[in-house]
Amino acid sequence: MDLGIVRGIGYYDGMVFEAYDQAGENVGSIFGGGRFDKLCRIYGKRDMPGTGVAGGLERLMLSLERKNLFPDLEQAPEVFVVMVNETVKKETAGVVQQLRSAGLRTDYDLKGKNLKQQLEYIDALRIRVALIVGPRELKAGNVRLRDMKSGAETDVKIAEAADRVRKITRK
Repeated sequence: MDLGIVRGIGYYDGMVFEAYDQAGENVGSIFGGGRFDKLCRIYGKRDMPGTGVAGGLERLMLSLERKNLFPDLEQAPEVFVVMVNETVKKETAGVVQQLRSAGLRTDYDLKGKNLKQQLEYIDALRIRVALIVGPRELKAGNVRLRDMKSGAETDVKIAEAADRVRKITRK
């Protein structure tokens, strides 16, 4: 309890409070607030009792991060599905859905980039596997799997694609 706290907002007319992370490095108050019974009068209404609080999300996250209280969640895509051209758009969406249903973090292009641009994007993000969906491959019920690290390419059955990606990405 510190009776010397003064919040920087003039509408408080009673007790004010702030909360800090006492166990961690000083990041400032994580949240603060107070009593403001006369705030409504400022806006032409009658006096109404009120208490409010506001938090600093960035400060809270910094404090939690310093204590390693965030789970280690991998968010980067494991596989990127490349659409060779617009004629295979529907099939590409189906492959993406199948991979996501199998628990793989999967991304694909929504901006209409050409094949080269998609592969450059995959490389820039360091996504390990690209599955290329093209008309030729689809006729055989396949997609082309490219290991972006080694550059090796092979055709795989669509039904087997999730298992093949998993073998490469979760070694």
